[in-house]
Amino acid sequence: MDKLEAEGVTPEVADYLKSKIPNFQEFLEKTYDEFETMYLKELKNFEKEFPPEDFKEEN
Repeated sequence: MDKLEAEGVTPEVADYLKSKIPNFQEFLEKTYDEFETMYLKELKNFEKEFPPEDFKEEN
């Protein structure tokens, strides 16, 4: 639970989550991986629609 506590989750909340979610560590890792995959996919779609070079500041 150290990572949760480092993120500001109290030990009580961390213990509650662990008691309600089977394989809690696996759940966290899977959720993180799914979020990262979704984020990267959406970032690529955004960059296709709005190329970064369109947003370069002119001096």
